[in-house]
Amino acid sequence: MNKKGIYLFECLVNNKVYIGSSANLKRRFKTHIAIHNAELRSNFNMKKDMLNYGLENFGFGILEYLETSNREDLYKLEQVYLDKLFEGDKDLIYNISMDAQDSIKTYNAVKLKDRDLSGPKNGMYGRRKELHPKFGVKPTNSIRVGLYDDEDNLIQEYKTKKEAYTEFNKDGKTLDRKIEHGTLFNVDGQLCYLKVLANPNNIPSSKSIGRGKMPINVYDINNKL
Repeated sequence: MNKKGIYLFECLVNNKVYIGSSANLKRRFKTHIAIHNAELRSNFNMKKDMLNYGLENFGFGILEYLETSNREDLYKLEQVYLDKLFEGDKDLIYNISMDAQDSIKTYNAVKLKDRDLSGPKNGMYGRRKELHPKFGVKPTNSIRVGLYDDEDNLIQEYKTKKEAYTEFNKDGKTLDRKIEHGTLFNVDGQLCYLKVLANPNNIPSSKSIGRGKMPINVYDINNKL
């Protein structure tokens, strides 16, 4: 059965204390000691000390169990313990806020501050244009397409299929079918067709025959495919 109540962590090295509340004490305890999982919500300062000193140097205890279905009751009881805690030495407290209901807000604020990569903190700060490591590099997954006339002369090259879609104002499926079958179409009074020039990741063409359907083989009168 999941127990609700108020719990306490204490570092046996520096005597710092953390007090919290939970509607599921067992799950909350596991969250706190999962110190190598950055995505689980926990007190940042306490987690750092757990990593530095080891979990074996931390004590855990239940201050009080509470039978309630209302989270507000847990906050009120936690507040009683926090008020007593903050009467002592502030340097021996892991809790960031004196307000029990501010725990999630302060957690998110510290998390964002801890992950602040703006300005000089960002490894790419000041590295623009030619200083950027990817300057002038074409995406490796781009499919280059060429426009040819009916005599197989290259007229124009498009760096991506999207450029071709925009140029001819056609939806992707329609243009994919033209590319797949080499269909001739009119471009400014000239018959042309599109052809894939480069496909680095071997991305398959669209299946115009439909998903789950078998292709149909068509033979001429000489029984040639």
